[in-house]
Amino acid sequence: MRNTAKILFVGSAVLFVSVEAHADENLFGYVKGVEVIPEGGWEFYSVTTSRFDKGEGSYQAWDQEFEIEYGVSNRFNVSGSLTGLSVDTQGLLIDGYLPEEIDTGLQLSGMEVAGKYNFLRPAVDGAGLSGRMALEYEWLDKHSGQDKRSITVDIDLLAQKYFLDGQLVWVGNLGTCLNKMGETEK
Repeated sequence: MRNTAKILFVGSAVLFVSVEAHADENLFGYVKGVEVIPEGGWEFYSVTTSRFDKGEGSYQAWDQEFEIEYGVSNRFNVSGSLTGLSVDTQGLLIDGYLPEEIDTGLQLSGMEVAGKYNFLRPAVDGAGLSGRMALEYEWLDKHSGQDKRSITVDIDLLAQKYFLDGQLVWVGNLGTCLNKMGETEK
């Protein structure tokens, strides 16, 4: 493991150990918990992801997501988000996947609206269960940065269980994704 990877791993572990959880905090990155924020509550998230290295050539991409979430009731939340993308590729030889070299700054790449309904609360009911549905529209390909229209519907079942008085949390997501991609525009 490279030194940078070790530092990132240790730093992430320290952050996760020292975080105190509240309703619907996205503590797990891409895996979503069942908790919802209370009625009338608002939350704002900003998530930055870096992707790099395709084995040869140069590949660096940054994803940025800004999400706002609102508690419609104590069991139902709605959210909306905007996503941005920055891609820099040079000298890649991947069969047709990245069609040309590109170097873009951060540009708006998509949007999503979602709803989450909480059926069971882990702290009250012993285990948590929520359903989530999202509709996403993207106009830039996440990997290449090229123009590409995509509409995605995500339907997820979220489960969560607390152990050791909430010191240990198990979270699992099961879902399906329906995707319709349009042609790349030139």
